Amino acid sequence: MQFDYGIDKLKSKLKDCDFYRIMLENVYAENLVAKEGKIDGISQSDNFGLNIFYTVGKFGYFYSTNNPKDLDNFKIDLAFKKYTNLDYKPKESYIKNKKTIGKESNLDLETVAKELANKTKLKKGIISHYANYDYSKLSRMIICENTEIEKITHYGFTRNELVVKNGTTLRNERNRTGKASALNNEFFEFQNQNEIFEKMAFEKLKYKEGLSGTFDIILDPDLAGLLAHEAIGHACEADAIYNKMSILRNKLNTKLAPDFVNLVDNPDPTKENRFGALYYDDEGFIAKNKELIKNGKLNEYITNTRYSQLLKIKNNGGSRAETFNDVQIPRMTNTYFIPGNKKLSDLIETMKNGVLLSKGSGGQVNPALGTYQFGVKEAQIIKNRKIVDTKINLSFSGNILDSLKNIVDLSSAEKERSPGFCGKDNQTAYVTCFGPYMLIKNVRLG
Repeated sequence: MQFDYGIDKLKSKLKDCDFYRIMLENVYAENLVAKEGKIDGISQSDNFGLNIFYTVGKFGYFYSTNNPKDLDNFKIDLAFKKYTNLDYKPKESYIKNKKTIGKESNLDLETVAKELANKTKLKKGIISHYANYDYSKLSRMIICENTEIEKITHYGFTRNELVVKNGTTLRNERNRTGKASALNNEFFEFQNQNEIFEKMAFEKLKYKEGLSGTFDIILDPDLAGLLAHEAIGHACEADAIYNKMSILRNKLNTKLAPDFVNLVDNPDPTKENRFGALYYDDEGFIAKNKELIKNGKLNEYITNTRYSQLLKIKNNGGSRAETFNDVQIPRMTNTYFIPGNKKLSDLIETMKNGVLLSKGSGGQVNPALGTYQFGVKEAQIIKNRKIVDTKINLSFSGNILDSLKNIVDLSSAEKERSPGFCGKDNQTAYVTCFGPYMLIKNVRLG
């Protein structure tokens, strides 16, 4: 890395601190955007940066720079940010290791550009078509007095969005794929599904929008993942717990759901198809599988060094930062419900009358109150155990404590939702969320 030559010198300047942690970062990135058959933007970048967190007495300091020359003038009293009355004792992992997740890209941008320009050409009935491609290689070193970890992760992502029109009726459709590895051949496999994707958008033209009332519902894996991540996962992050911004505060070991309900946040580094794959968090600790809900009980929060001490619970390696300019905070990785043992048809048979909801479309959550509302792209109305009608563009809402309590059953099948990006405290994290089909009673649609 560009900063390597100055690390020993930097360590000598930090030797009188009570604690220090250095994070070096190098991000190589490629991005391409196509609209209506033309390339709208193309870029390549290779950026370096460094941050230092260190403590002296009761004070903690955070310093960051992307200029190696700044290290020559660095002094421990010139921190970018100062934390007074340090409320915890920083620790290091004593790990020395190097780990890589994923493979490098073998695609050239010219080939990618031609493919996306061709796929986004407008056709009859299509009034807008957008696509993008992203590849990045994120390299980080985490260095403390007795710790030295190097971790490299490759990320690949591509997305298509289009709008179709018939008369005055407009419908849109989105599709995406990504993984903790370069896409390579999978990029072309995804783009070859373009005609299916377009057909799905035109199919929506014949359906009416909206549905309201209280129903028993089945969430598809996409929406089950949205519930897992947005409604419950954020409420399990330890900073929200400590700052009294979560309805799950003081509820560890409390029964929230039936015994068969299990929810985890699992950064399993062997699962490259998930964006949240990690060996180590951004403080240098092993990123552990977190059993947030176990056998229906709230079992664990997502923690880092600071909040594990403030809450007097174990540190499970949940600390992440978007860039070298950002302070590490508790974040999710891959959040999902563990499958049950029923078929989707069994859930429909159990429900008899209700609604099968599919494909999420954003929403809003208030972790402090436990309330949520999520957009839904498609709803299949079930009467006497048969699908009799389809509606589009609606929403479902509720309170996470009520929703967890009202889970009736889970399917054995699960489909991993395409990876995405989670925003929190002006930082973005690579994440994935998914689940099995989930039957919940008494849910408000609107």
